[in-house]
Order: sequence, then structure tokens, then C-alpha cells
Amino acid sequence: MGAAIVPVRGVSPWIGAGLLAVALAGAAALRRRLPDDASARVALGRWLALAACGSALAVAAWAVYLPAPDHYSPSAAGTVNRVNALAAIGIALLVYSVLMLIGRLLAALLRLPAAAATAAATVLALALCVAYLQRTAADARAWDAAASDQRQVLSDLRAALPRPVPRAIIYAFDAPQAVGPGVPVLDTRLDLTSATRISYASPTLTAVPIARAAEVRCGARGPAASGVQASYRRSYLLDVRMRHAARLDVRAQCASAIGPSSIAATSVQAG
Repeated sequence: MGAAIVPVRGVSPWIGAGLLAVALAGAAALRRRLPDDASARVALGRWLALAACGSALAVAAWAVYLPAPDHYSPSAAGTVNRVNALAAIGIALLVYSVLMLIGRLLAALLRLPAAAATAAATVLALALCVAYLQRTAADARAWDAAASDQRQVLSDLRAALPRPVPRAIIYAFDAPQAVGPGVPVLDTRLDLTSATRISYASPTLTAVPIARAAEVRCGARGPAASGVQASYRRSYLLDVRMRHAARLDVRAQCASAIGPSSIAATSVQAG
């Protein structure tokens, strides 16, 4: 919630959370001091109630993720921020209510009319919109960069391995994994396999991203890495950055291929 009121990259969300707490506490204290029949007291009560409703909705939306792994965190960036889809409605209600309360507090402190409170809240809301637009533009640039990297990875795969054998498993390493927090570049087996099948127009291929060649284990039945077992003569070790691939044909050759210089020396045109 704190990041929603101060959406500035590099600023701790706890600062925003503190601002929310101060504004709510200040508005509640001011309301208690006003006469029961004062219009300002009624207005403060209404915005405090709306803020409470927004907070309750956000908390209820997040509560369903309590049994889930830490991966599903409200503060997560990128693809995982979808956990805030429902909570965002409550957050928006809370933030706008707090802006109205801040306007009321400023008007009370400066002894300004109620219209000034509305004007102040409007200015704050517009400033917040500008900050949201800047943050959104930065996010868009990150996703554009990820899409560019994805296209480059697929181009490198095809350059290194123009014609893989049917039902091949490709262990690909030395490729960009992400361009920022939560903004991946084909960093999972599902994503890389799906993109590879489309790129090669082959529904039988499997592509497994690994951090380095040494992750591959050359067993008696065939190579394996990241929980994916392959068979010899239908598997490849591919250096994405260097655009070189080695087909893994036998156990001894597989063990040799995972060496640091073996890929460049074993470029193949599989088919």
C-alpha cells in the first residue's frame, strides 16, 4: 500500500505506509475534536470509512495467498504483481480517500474553506497520476527490452541449430534471464519451449534454459538437467551467446561437451 501513495522507484514503500498512517491518524484526531453536527466532521467520517473499506478489500484479496509460497507477494514486481488484481481496487479507494483527508487536514491547519480542501486533493491526485504514468512508462520500457532479448535468443538458437532432429531436447545456456525484477526473458522451460516450437514450427521440440553447461549430467540413459531427462542423439547443448551447439551422441562425448571450450569446437548442423 505504501508504494501506491509514493510510486517513486528507489523510495521505500515504508515511507508511503508511514504517510498513510499519519494522514489517517491525523484525520481521526481532527474528527474527534470537531462538534458532532459540524459538516467537516461528517466529511472526515465519510472518507475515513471509505479508507477502511478500501483497506479491508485489499487485505481480503491478499488473504487468499497466505497458504501460497512467498513467490506470491503483494510487493513482487513484474509478472507476479497480478496478485494485486483485486486488491488494486481497494488500494485505489484507500489512496484517494487519504488524498481527500490530507486536503481536509491542510484546509483545517491553514483555516481555509472546504473548497480549498477539494482543490488540494485534486492537485495531489494529479501529481500522483503523473508519477504513475512515469512508472508505467519505465515498466513498458523494461518489457520492450525483454521482448527484444527474446527475439535475439530465438535468433541465436536458430543460428546455432538450424535443423534439430525431431523430438529433440535442447539445453540452452548463457542467455539473458531477465531485464529487471519480475521481467523475464524466456527463463523457464515452459516459456522457452513454447517460443522454440513456434520459431521452428515444430511441436515436438523441448528447450530447457540452464545457467551453465556444467549443470548437465551425462548419465547412462542420456543427459539430464533441470529435471529434464533426454536421450543421446536427440539432445543438444547450446551456447546461446556464442551461437554454437553440440549434439550429445554418447556418454563420453557428452562429458567432453560440457567443458568450457568444447561447444565452440563442436558446432553442428543437425538434421
